[in-house]
Amino acid sequence: MGIYTHLWKKQYLLLAFMLLSSVMPIFAADDDLIAEQVTVDINEYGSLAAAIGDKKDKITNLKIEGICQDSDFDFLREMKDHLLFLDFTNSLLIPTISDDWTFSDFKKLQQIALPSSLLTKIGSGAFRNCSSLTSISIPDQVTQIGDEAFAGCNSLASIKIPKGITVIGDKAFYCCSSLTSVHFPLGLKQIGKEAFSNCSSLTSVHFPLGLKQIGKEAFSNCSSLTSVYFPLGLEQIGKEAFSNCSSLTSVRIPYGLSEINDKTFAGCI
Repeated sequence: MGIYTHLWKKQYLLLAFMLLSSVMPIFAADDDLIAEQVTVDINEYGSLAAAIGDKKDKITNLKIEGICQDSDFDFLREMKDHLLFLDFTNSLLIPTISDDWTFSDFKKLQQIALPSSLLTKIGSGAFRNCSSLTSISIPDQVTQIGDEAFAGCNSLASIKIPKGITVIGDKAFYCCSSLTSVHFPLGLKQIGKEAFSNCSSLTSVHFPLGLKQIGKEAFSNCSSLTSVYFPLGLEQIGKEAFSNCSSLTSVRIPYGLSEINDKTFAGCI
C-alpha cells in the first residue's frame, strides 16, 4: 500500500510540474511588459515602427509626439493586444482619424488623449469595440462623429460632445451599455439612426435648441431612460426612436412639433 501511495505522489508531482512549466512562459511574457509611459518623437511620416523597434510587443502606455499618418496607424494596430493608454496630445495627426476603423477592436485600450489641433473628424468605426475604453475627450474643433464611431464601447461611462458637432452618425454610440450621461452642444442638428440604441444605463437626455432631427430607433432599448425633454424647433422624431424605453415616465413635447410617429414610444410602459 505504501509503495502505491509513493508512486502516486511522484506521478502527481510530475504532472503538477508539467502544468506549471506550461504556463510559466505566459507569466514571463506579462512580466516583460513595460508599465511606465514610453514617449517617442517621430519627425517624418511612417517612422513610428523604427522609433519603437523591438519594444513593439512590450509597450502598454505610449505617447507619440511628432507627425503621424496611415502607415503609423497600421503599425499601432499591430500593438493593439497590449496597449492600455495612448497619448497624442503633442502629435500632428492627419486632419481626420480616417474612415478605416483606425482604433477599432483595441479591446484593452482604456484611455486615449487626442490632439487639440488639426483633428476635424472622428471617422466611421474609429473606436468601435474598444470595450475597455473608459474616457475620451473629443477636441472642440471636431465637427463630425461618424457612423459606429464608438459602437460597442461598453465601458464608456460619459461623453461630452464638443460644441462644433452638427451631426452624430448612425449607431455612433450603439451598445455603449455603461453610458449614463451625454452632454449635447448647441449647434447639434441631427442625431442619426440607432445612435444611442441599447445604451441601457442612460438615465436622461436634454436636447439643445436648434436640434432638427432625431433618427429612427436613435434611443431604442435605453431601458434606464426616465425622462426626455424635446427642444423648440425640433422637426422630426424617427420611427421607434424611443421604443422599449421601459423606465420612461416623463416626456416634454415642444409647441410646433407637427408629427410624432405612432411607434415612436412603442413598448414604453
